[in-house]
Amino acid sequence: MSANKTQAAIVQLTPQTSYTFRVRAVNGNLESSPSNQVTATTPAGGGGGGNDGYLTSSAIPNFRFRVRIFNTATPIAGAKESDCIPETLCVSGAVPGRSEVFLRVIGPRPNGYLWPTIVRFTPSRVEVDVQQISTGITKTYVLPAIPPDSDELTGLQDRTGFLP
Repeated sequence: MSANKTQAAIVQLTPQTSYTFRVRAVNGNLESSPSNQVTATTPAGGGGGGNDGYLTSSAIPNFRFRVRIFNTATPIAGAKESDCIPETLCVSGAVPGRSEVFLRVIGPRPNGYLWPTIVRFTPSRVEVDVQQISTGITKTYVLPAIPPDSDELTGLQDRTGFLP
């Protein structure tokens, strides 16, 4: 960071999420005591915040996800659920608070790749864009709707998804 900085841009934050910040001054190897905490809540997505419908989670750094659930003719944009299991992004669709898609990126695995993993709890068609932030590479995964006579909910794991 350059000298005499008085502001910073914090990017790729999750909509409708509270963040707490503290700052400290640094001069060579010397650091000041941290400032008082300041808490701010990001606005809801879609209002020009630049997230393009993508969801992020500190549990999955360097990745962002856009989820669409097609239980009607018009897709429902997935919404991040705050109550989720560790290392997972839980996404609801038609009913807020009811997770319909779980997302993870695991690895690197023995083959050297990070594996995007999608688990769904809906028979509806699900489309997920996974973007590795550092490279800008985006992959789209489509899980077709489950036929009414099926009792299996399929998921997906891409074993050559992204390089670390």
